[in-house]
Amino acid sequence: HMYLGQALEQKGRHLEALNSFDTAIRLSGGSNQLTAMKAHACALAGDAKSARELLGQLQRPAFGKCLPSYDIAATHAALGDSTQAVQWLKRARNERNMKLFLVSQDPRFDALRGHSEFSAVVQQMGLAKTGTDRRMLSTAH
Repeated sequence: HMYLGQALEQKGRHLEALNSFDTAIRLSGGSNQLTAMKAHACALAGDAKSARELLGQLQRPAFGKCLPSYDIAATHAALGDSTQAVQWLKRARNERNMKLFLVSQDPRFDALRGHSEFSAVVQQMGLAKTGTDRRMLSTAH
């Protein structure tokens, strides 16, 4: 359901995406990562209030659960809060979050690509696209 939710979100089918994330959250027993992904879907659907409420819940995690910093950064990007998005990406970097290798291609960060702070963080992490990366992507089958 997580991947279905992401696909529906990218297609602009927000209500269906939210339903998929709800199912995935229920089946996972309350995954913080899935909750952050649902918050992102809420932001894209224009429901900033729900997105911010979910982010608030995530910042009070239960003992033993980690915060999905990368996905929280994506939600802040969708809310138009570039400063918070960059701060959460820095946190993801400090945590050595495995998802960071996606940041150069992740469409959830497209709105931030022109922001100098975002570009600087991506450069510092060594994750900026290069001409070689683009050629490799365009020739991939």
